[in-house]
Amino acid sequence: MDPPPPPHTVPVLFPKAESKQELLGTEIRYRDPKGGKTITFTVGDCVTSRLRGDWFVVMYDNGEEAEVSASEMKEILNNRVY
Repeated sequence: MDPPPPPHTVPVLFPKAESKQELLGTEIRYRDPKGGKTITFTVGDCVTSRLRGDWFVVMYDNGEEAEVSASEMKEILNNRVY
């Protein structure tokens, strides 16, 4: 089993001290910077892989699932709508 990422990397990837595990089951709404539309999804899983790094499985309201990289999630969290 791989060791967890160094603790100092978590705040850089996830603003407001949100860790990957704290995002599990969270409904996130954000404004898509490309189209300006508000998008909602729920974080279903977070995965760390040697090959792919950190990524998330998200489920949209319409039932579709997608994989989101850590860098994409950072941008999504920066565009979050409360």
